[in-house]
Amino acid sequence: MKFLVVLFSLCLVVLISADCPHKRSGLTKWSEWSGRPKAVAADVNIPANSKILLDVSPDFPMNQLKVSGELIFDDTPLSISFERMYAIDGGHIWIGSEDCRVKSQINITLLGQRQPTFDPDGAGTKCIGCFVNSQIDIHGEDRNPTWTQLDGTVLKGATDIVLEDDVDWRVGETIIIATTDFEDFNEDPNYPPSQSEKRVILARPNSKTVTVDPLNYMHWGDFWEGGKHNEKIDIRAEVGLLTRNIVIKGDISGTAGDDHW
Repeated sequence: MKFLVVLFSLCLVVLISADCPHKRSGLTKWSEWSGRPKAVAADVNIPANSKILLDVSPDFPMNQLKVSGELIFDDTPLSISFERMYAIDGGHIWIGSEDCRVKSQINITLLGQRQPTFDPDGAGTKCIGCFVNSQIDIHGEDRNPTWTQLDGTVLKGATDIVLEDDVDWRVGETIIIATTDFEDFNEDPNYPPSQSEKRVILARPNSKTVTVDPLNYMHWGDFWEGGKHNEKIDIRAEVGLLTRNIVIKGDISGTAGDDHW
């Protein structure tokens, strides 16, 4: 019986590991791979049948990261920047999987001008792409929920925000409280253009409450009832979690004015 229990445990460990792309056997570490970029603005190609584990952040930003084999992000803090990264000719880009979500912080920065000077595959710049018969998996930490609503109006200067739902949000993460005002309809040029507010969570008194720095505006947190048919309309402010452990963002340093994109 003990032998069977041990055998079952070993099989279970193997099955769990097999579901994690970064734990598979036969991977070549990026830090040891001869094809990694050696200078700024390189074109990097991962050929078919190659399995490259991105175990460290690349030393240089890249023009192009073309994946015809497999590029697998390790579950470790990583930062990578490029003009375009795409899977092509049956390639596969893995950032976690459905059964093995990445929990570390992954930061991806997209570079480039609106009109690239060299783009042989037509992928453009600031692009993460996938061509025919290729795949991209991006699976970050599962947060529940990512947005909810107020459970009661909060006034200007308030610091405790009571939410409708239990949330798993953490101290240090960023949230946004949506406006409930009519600033879009106000013709006063001195009227605040937006009363939506971003705040960092300072404390979690309980599962439905977050503590933040004082709010600049009032945010409605109740239903409106009335009208000819005694309607009940939900006009409570939405509250959303902005923090994610996989962040894909565009760099704006290479553009100016209205050309930001």
